[in-house]
Amino acid sequence: MAAHSDYDRYVIFRLADRPASDISSAFSVIQKFLADFDTILGEPLDIPELKPAELRLRVFYLQSTIKDRAPYPAKGLVDWIYSKRDMVQRYGESDEKSITSFEYVTRNAPVEMTAVVDPRAGEQWAWDRIDARRAWARASQVVTAPLARPVKVGIVDSGVMKRHEDLPGAHIKRFSVLPGGNNEDAKGHGTMLAGTIAAISGNQYGVVGAVGPVGTGGNLELLAVKFIDGRTVPHALNGALGIIRAVLEGAEIINLSWDVGIDAGRVIDTAIWFAGLFGCFVVIAAGNDGTNNTKYPTFPACYVRSNVLSVLATQEDDDKAYFSNFGTNVHMGAPGQRILSTFPYHGARNSPVPIDRFDPAYHKYSGTSASAAHATGAAALLLIVSRAADPTQKWTPRDLRDHLMASSDRYDSLKKLCVCGGRLNLGRALCGPLSVQKPLAASVLQHGTAATAQWRSDYATPGVKKVKVSLVNRANGHVTVLGAGQPTTGMINFNVPNTPTNDAIIRVESEQKSMFVAESGRFQII
Repeated sequence: MAAHSDYDRYVIFRLADRPASDISSAFSVIQKFLADFDTILGEPLDIPELKPAELRLRVFYLQSTIKDRAPYPAKGLVDWIYSKRDMVQRYGESDEKSITSFEYVTRNAPVEMTAVVDPRAGEQWAWDRIDARRAWARASQVVTAPLARPVKVGIVDSGVMKRHEDLPGAHIKRFSVLPGGNNEDAKGHGTMLAGTIAAISGNQYGVVGAVGPVGTGGNLELLAVKFIDGRTVPHALNGALGIIRAVLEGAEIINLSWDVGIDAGRVIDTAIWFAGLFGCFVVIAAGNDGTNNTKYPTFPACYVRSNVLSVLATQEDDDKAYFSNFGTNVHMGAPGQRILSTFPYHGARNSPVPIDRFDPAYHKYSGTSASAAHATGAAALLLIVSRAADPTQKWTPRDLRDHLMASSDRYDSLKKLCVCGGRLNLGRALCGPLSVQKPLAASVLQHGTAATAQWRSDYATPGVKKVKVSLVNRANGHVTVLGAGQPTTGMINFNVPNTPTNDAIIRVESEQKSMFVAESGRFQII
């Protein structure tokens, strides 16, 4: 399909959580737009029938590549993405005002949303809650070629099914600290963790993992270290040996989604300390007893180390799941209830199982194990994108932990249950805290006059301590640095250059982590 390069302004409408009267008044306009949408796109779009009440229940996504107007499969509507010019021409100013009374965000360049074509991704409620699609879209902009060195994630658990249809088997290495050296996952727990972290995106099978599309192609390597099986329960010595093996194999992040009750001799604590010496970030499940870890400690979740992130489980309304542990030594929350993921199966599979049939290759699980897996995947995606942006910029384990907590969504219901009082937000974590307020999009600046660039940071993170501010003429590629070493929130005055252009922007970039960058809307210089 031919690209429409002249479409350069788009509006995202958010209709969730609006009063019923507002929803009803907009519904006729929405239905009108739906009826004509296939004409606008130039091809049919299969969308389920909507009712006003459904619009208030959840936020759906109409995912569309704006440049070529091609629709992606969608489970529903709301989070509208379409051309404002199309809408005005088709419906007139009165209908435009009716719609734009809702919250909207303008984008001054074509916005490409990442396609998620995995057939059961729509059953993974967590991705919408943690804004994963925005994170995947940003990651796809930065990671444009395979990494020279993959990010290595250790899963110390029951093993991982290497030949699973929806896992990157070529990039899974398996080890065992148990007698006999059997690497297969007979319990399924490790395979479920692997799916939440790294299930392959866009392969027409099953589900998608937290690392999204950029996790393929060798950018991520899973190190599955088996230390439990049907006859061996988790215990401290084997757990410690599993951690050490993952570290020696080069793990940069390790997932520990289990507990051993009492760690006699603190051997796991010693292994976690050893991991920290190698710069390894350890993500631990808080536990599923529904108790306060401060009063009734469980290990390894309760060890206080700078390289540890302890994660409680949240449910779909972002409250703590009833079974989840909590406490002053739990750092944050992440989705952990009814999480669909990969599961071991027997026999060969030549094609996907239809989604309306039971598929033994995918199971739902609940627990802080799933929460830790989401946080593990988030940390892995951060490292992948950071390494693609600038491989010389390193994250310490403490910086990873502090950044994930700082970028979380805060809720009163979690305020006294974990350190940051928030739930993982993958979109905020990947896209960073920066935004540009001035100059405004579509504004016109006169050459030779004084103008102001203004920016802000939405949260404090070790990834953004100082910023560089630049004026960019995208028409000729010329970049003028207006200021370096600037505070994360501020403004700077500059003289408008003499070169006229219809395509100028202000760019604000972190000096600590170049993956975090914000750009103003496009403006003119005359």
